[in-house]
Amino acid sequence: MSNERNSGVPAVRLIPAKTVARILNINVRTVWKFMQNKPNFPQPLKRFPRYTRWNEADILNWRDTPQI
Repeated sequence: MSNERNSGVPAVRLIPAKTVARILNINVRTVWKFMQNKPNFPQPLKRFPRYTRWNEADILNWRDTPQI
């Protein structure tokens, strides 16, 4: 039986806006502003109306990439 966790493929970690804000050292409201005003900011995954999460790897990559 195959288990994705042991297959060598990294698991996708979905994080809420509060965690995104902590990683980027910004306010939670700024996360929402970035989403609207910065075209290169990672877009969240919305599964339900009140369930919005970002891929942690996308946020870390965006943070570590120089922004023009």
